Amino acid sequence: MNFSEPEEFSSEIEKGTHTLLLYEDKDRANSIRIDFVKKGLLKNQPCVYITTDNDSSDFKKTLSERGVDIEKLEKDGLFHIYNIGNPFTSHGSLSKFVEKTCSDITKKVKSPFRIACNFIGDVASLSENQVNELLENESSIHNEFGKSEDYLLCTYYVGNINSKSDSKFLDAIRQHHSVMFAPLNSKGIGFNLS
Repeated sequence: MNFSEPEEFSSEIEKGTHTLLLYEDKDRANSIRIDFVKKGLLKNQPCVYITTDNDSSDFKKTLSERGVDIEKLEKDGLFHIYNIGNPFTSHGSLSKFVEKTCSDITKKVKSPFRIACNFIGDVASLSENQVNELLENESSIHNEFGKSEDYLLCTYYVGNINSKSDSKFLDAIRQHHSVMFAPLNSKGIGFNLS
């Protein structure tokens, strides 16, 4: 098993990989998401960013500042942003939300593509039922994803995890091919699980 810092590790993610980024440092996580998307865009791979935050304009601005012609890529259908509401209630449940979003994405972009997700927010704010639903969805996505040529980066803020029920979320690690951790005040780590 090879270990490296998250920034280095994220640049080496291979196709067909379902990657988990657990983070305490929000700015660093955003930078890793941006670099992940930028790498795909520079290879002319369609890229999708899914978020509940109103950070889409900042995300696009940072990509532009890093030398990516976002307007052209959007016009060419290579870059898409989904600003969504609460994924647990937007379509009645997380499962229905994931199904609808995946259907929308596959209608707009061709494989291999990259998806960076930032739509759960603070894991500590989830109920036990929401954590269970999230883990079920991660499992079903993982089972399907292993057969694809695509790249998926799931990101979760874990800076407030401190209780037994919150730590159950850490079972999500097993639902991924690789894991990165971007803590505050230290280098962090990235590694493959297989």
